[in-house]
Amino acid sequence: ATNKPASTSAKKRVYFTHLPIHMLPTSIREGKSKVIYVARNPKDMAVSYYHFHRSARFLGRQTSLAWNDFFTFFCTGIICCGSWFEHVLTYWKFTQNNPNAVFVKYEDMKRDLVEEMKALENFIGVPLNEEQRKKVIDHCSFDSMKKVSKFMRKVSAKLRSGDNTDLIQGVVGDYKNYFTVAQNEQFDELYKEKMAGSGLDFEFE
Repeated sequence: ATNKPASTSAKKRVYFTHLPIHMLPTSIREGKSKVIYVARNPKDMAVSYYHFHRSARFLGRQTSLAWNDFFTFFCTGIICCGSWFEHVLTYWKFTQNNPNAVFVKYEDMKRDLVEEMKALENFIGVPLNEEQRKKVIDHCSFDSMKKVSKFMRKVSAKLRSGDNTDLIQGVVGDYKNYFTVAQNEQFDELYKEKMAGSGLDFEFE
């Protein structure tokens, strides 16, 4: 989604994307735009993405897709948008060498959204007063996004098959309702291998 700029307008434009970094415009990769990259721990991300694959129309609403099968796909990166590790680590490296890019963890926002908001305000150069910040935080909360607007209901109707049991909870640690003990141990080994030497780590609870 973007705001179409007028020829004389100095308004900031905002783009949302899931593209891997190598598919971004050269100007962005050269640090000429501010980039906010938000990542979630891979175990909860796997569960969220599992439900997305089962319900998204453009992925064929794979309602018969079993969790055990998806777990294998996720570990090998054979899914839409590819490997979580490759996607996240390339952006992590990008943010470490680019003052116009910042790496934000979902778990940090869940723990203290106000402080994360203040940091992002400083990063983009748009300070908010307390009232403005509260409105943004309320609007961006998980509960708020699940509720009210007609737009979200229309999007939900297009994405989902109508089975509300597939709605995710947005909590940290929900993966424990899906991962078996063996899967958790297997993924811990994979995580240790892939993340080694990166300087990046995630909270899982």
